[in-house]
Amino acid sequence: LLRINGTLSNDWQYVRRPALESFPWHDIRDPETIRCGFGANTSGNQTETAVILAGDTIGLRVGQSLDVSIYHPGPAYAYLSRSPAELESYQGDGTWFKIGQYGIVNASRWEIDSDYQEMNFTIPVTTPPGKYLFRAEQLYMLFSGLDGTGLPFMQFYINCAHIEVKGSGGGIPGPLVKFPGAYATTDRG
Repeated sequence: LLRINGTLSNDWQYVRRPALESFPWHDIRDPETIRCGFGANTSGNQTETAVILAGDTIGLRVGQSLDVSIYHPGPAYAYLSRSPAELESYQGDGTWFKIGQYGIVNASRWEIDSDYQEMNFTIPVTTPPGKYLFRAEQLYMLFSGLDGTGLPFMQFYINCAHIEVKGSGGGIPGPLVKFPGAYATTDRG
């Protein structure tokens, strides 16, 4: 569900529906899963676009039920990628810029804890107007080390929403990254 200034949308109204819901992704090198979740790009033509004013607060919620939570503590990030053409067919293969994050509170606690049900972020006031994929991810590190394929034991929970940002703009987004490419298997946990 997408939350816009405190108001929840309908299920999957603005959020691309992945082939497997609430399923973690591990391979940071796979464009299909690391951008919006496995199979999510095939639902772009069934996803509406939410109109957002620059400066609004938006977020992703796990579900309508109050007994559903994010479950695993860990960092969370939000990115925007401007669509060069129709948002419904955009695969997220362009550049992305980070607009917010949840980090660590202290040595034993993350800002996103197991009782969180959603992640909320503010669209920067100077964001250039246009249609964007809004990508939110939450990470859970199982334990330090690499699996047999050389990948870190990480779980990525990712979803993308369709938004159209309105406002005066004026900003130059950056730094820019790509998915895959924003993360490397050599990155520290």
